[in-house]
Amino acid sequence: MGLTQVNTDGVKDDAVTAGKIPANAVGSSEIADDAVGLAQMAAGTDGQVITYDASGNPVAVGPGTDGQVLTSTGAGSPPAFETLPASNNYTHPNHSGEVTSTGDGATVIASNVVDEDNLKVSNSPTNGYFLSAQSGNTGGLTWAEAGGGKLLQMVGNSSNNNTVISSTSFVTTNMSQTITPSKTGSKMLFMCAGHYSQNPNGGSWGPQVQVGIYKQIGSGTDTLYHQVTYDYCPVITVYDSHHFAATIFDPTATLNTTDDIKYTIYAKLLYASHQMRFNPSGYTSLVIQEYDA
Repeated sequence: MGLTQVNTDGVKDDAVTAGKIPANAVGSSEIADDAVGLAQMAAGTDGQVITYDASGNPVAVGPGTDGQVLTSTGAGSPPAFETLPASNNYTHPNHSGEVTSTGDGATVIASNVVDEDNLKVSNSPTNGYFLSAQSGNTGGLTWAEAGGGKLLQMVGNSSNNNTVISSTSFVTTNMSQTITPSKTGSKMLFMCAGHYSQNPNGGSWGPQVQVGIYKQIGSGTDTLYHQVTYDYCPVITVYDSHHFAATIFDPTATLNTTDDIKYTIYAKLLYASHQMRFNPSGYTSLVIQEYDA
């Protein structure tokens, strides 16, 4: 019987040489997928790109020169390395207006152009409000009303009412100032300064006069709010001239804007034998300032 088949066990190592393989004996069906690696490819030129020609055959393109780009030459022609025309070069524009730049330099905001419209704020502004940081709000900024300490209004008058005081209990001098609160919760500052004279009529000398500031809210009761003792008087039988002043911060918040607040100057003697007279030859000034709490 003749030899018709040889298996791998019947072939010695290195026995099959290239000369024993006929031309075209190895086709694509005899090459496994992914079996041809870089080592099996023919050597080329650095910078070349493998593509296909119009016949569908592989072809090497390039290499190009420095700065060239690989571009399509259209259907039926392999791509080519080409130099882009100068008309395709990008030139950064110069910006003007609120945002400026020169060439490829930095883009910057011009001076004195950021206004209210450019800000990202959570609410619309109201005249007199200030911009406050509020991290939880849109843009982190909010227009808000100014806090406490703002002077809301000031009223006052000067009186030359000549009042004689001869009582050891507080009696009114009929000098007062009234204010109508402009805002609920505001605070008041009352100030007064004036002139009085006193006569001990030969009695004891020492602290002679107490001045009291009374406060009235709306139609309520006139109530002593502050008092101070003034001056020593020599043992003489004539009127001796003196000055007085008082400054009172009233921290009680106003409850509404309908009830007036009135501060009135009262006075009394410490000795029944004495006498005193307000404004014998001058004026007493009274001022109330209302402040936002």
